[in-house]
Amino acid sequence: MAARYGKDIAQLWHAKRLSRRKPSGLQINLTAMLDVMFNLLIFFLVAVSFNIPEASLLARVSSTSGLSSETSVPLVPIKVYLGSGEDATVPSIRVTSSVQADQATFTGIQDFQQLHQVLEQLQQKPGITDQTPVIIAARNQTLWDQVVNAYNAAVRARYKRVVFAGWKQPS
Repeated sequence: MAARYGKDIAQLWHAKRLSRRKPSGLQINLTAMLDVMFNLLIFFLVAVSFNIPEASLLARVSSTSGLSSETSVPLVPIKVYLGSGEDATVPSIRVTSSVQADQATFTGIQDFQQLHQVLEQLQQKPGITDQTPVIIAARNQTLWDQVVNAYNAAVRARYKRVVFAGWKQPS
């Protein structure tokens, strides 16, 4: 009988050793869970907004009042309208520097020398500098010489941003 129990004990010890070596069937695979967690982390980092609330922003207010040499009014373009007068060789020149181009804001000009003088005088107004755009709009019947003369008058008045535009009938 002792032999019988010895054999049973030997089998139990052998089974116990085998169970230690053999991995159990229950294992948790952390790779997929970590992939999901990193994807969620990246999604939330991209989707989150780090804006500072408006009330928290510091603002510096100028201690001076009114216009100074450091501050300027936003740029409003100077518009030069060229058309043909009664005679095709005599141009019809009108200039405005207001936002709304209407008959009340136009300045009628006789020739290109006077256009040059008016453009120079406009630089004395606040907010008009050499960077103010000068838009030259000419009708189809206007001679090319007249368009070039208007361009030359603007360049002589030291404007750096002179452009051409299609004619749109001003109101």
